[in-house]
Amino acid sequence: TNKTKVVDVSSYNRTSNCANMGVTCNWSNGVYGMGIGFDGTNDFIDLGAFDELEGISKLTIMTWMRRNGANSIGTIGKQRQGPLASIIFSPWSDGLTYFQVDDGTTAYGTTTSSNDANWHHIAMVYDGTQSPTNANTLKGYIDGVQQTLTFTGTVPATTATAAGFPFYIGTDNGGGYASGYVDEVR
Repeated sequence: TNKTKVVDVSSYNRTSNCANMGVTCNWSNGVYGMGIGFDGTNDFIDLGAFDELEGISKLTIMTWMRRNGANSIGTIGKQRQGPLASIIFSPWSDGLTYFQVDDGTTAYGTTTSSNDANWHHIAMVYDGTQSPTNANTLKGYIDGVQQTLTFTGTVPATTATAAGFPFYIGTDNGGGYASGYVDEVR
């Protein structure tokens, strides 16, 4: 077992170093074996540019996540600031969970579910072939239950091109850092 890296067992082989976590990646008990803890200050995992997620019309991202407390941040995805280009989901400090796919104009759905310190399975399912109906294009699931999302903006038919911008676990590239735990990111 490698305690200094996060090992990707998928065909993408995105084995990555943990940033600002010391030499052990803050390994902790997860839902299945070991997960990783984030202190809310500056910890994150950089999976690299992951350009395979750009300009596509379908994707699913899921994980097990546990916040350190109500209104703690937890974030996974790829985001560029100015112009905005995002593929990200994030339980945020305002008590909402954001599911976001945008391509230059802000587009996301939110729900109030899972604002506690328990483990939750969170999944974002994006199908741009269902555009322009937001509720069919972007879906959020918490613990296997589809959430009713409140939308801002129009979710695009394809993901944006943000070449060279990394896919992160634990930060949103805009200054927010996770405070809690993740396990089994897929």
